[in-house]
Amino acid sequence: MFKLWLMLMVMMFGLADDYALAFDKNGHRIIAKIAALHLDPSSKIKLKDLIGNKLLEEISNWPDEIKSDELLASPQQNWHYINLLTKNYQKLKSDETYEKYFKQYPALSYAEIQSKIKPDYQKLKGDLIWAIDTFRNILNDKRKTKNQRAEALFFLVHFIGDLHQPLHCGYAHDRGGNETSVLWHQQKTNLHAIWDSEMIEMSKLSYTEYVQFIYKKEEMMIAEITKGDVLDWAYESVDMRDSFYELVKNAKYQGKYKEYKYHYDFVKILNNRLVFAGIRLSKIINDAL
Repeated sequence: MFKLWLMLMVMMFGLADDYALAFDKNGHRIIAKIAALHLDPSSKIKLKDLIGNKLLEEISNWPDEIKSDELLASPQQNWHYINLLTKNYQKLKSDETYEKYFKQYPALSYAEIQSKIKPDYQKLKGDLIWAIDTFRNILNDKRKTKNQRAEALFFLVHFIGDLHQPLHCGYAHDRGGNETSVLWHQQKTNLHAIWDSEMIEMSKLSYTEYVQFIYKKEEMMIAEITKGDVLDWAYESVDMRDSFYELVKNAKYQGKYKEYKYHYDFVKILNNRLVFAGIRLSKIINDAL
């Protein structure tokens, strides 16, 4: 068990990127950095006991990075998004999801379970909201092992970021914008990638610099931001996602150099989602630890 855990810790660094990563690496690091700024003193102590000297930013991309390992890639690939036509989420039944294996092996983490079984993933359901609820419950459960709770934290840090990228609460018909093609600075890409990474990378800032630019703690209305829960935050994404398609509908956003106009009009929304995700993640961690 220890060898498997050590292997996973090593795998957190340097593995191949997936085709579509919510908020890409820097976006997730930005969110994790903001969350770290809001951790209670007692949470910081408990967090160090859980993950050692690792920063939240260091673990924030782990669920994407393990996709390069076939054993660990499925079924968690489906946990990074939720297809919503409208505000119509229907909670999954536990016997339809990977939860059945957590119940079957209550003392094992996801990675440890994957080393023991090869389930028929096609028959299992799963989505982003289910994943957040599941790993939040594991992190909250003090009876779980340190390995289980640490792994749950790895997933949660990433999935709360995914939840706040509105196209991860997107339409099934274009896979959350992945199949909506656009030109961005004369390069072919897709709408999903614009919101994952392209607008963030236009800043040419490191993730720490980006946090300094967008995050003003004294201006944050923490109580308002942390209202509601996971489904409420998903529905925020649903409410705003249609406006993003202006990139392919409106001529003022199409053509040479017009990407700057789109960035100017939408970057405030993007930055708010990053900040809100960080603050909400800190609340989840503070409540759990």
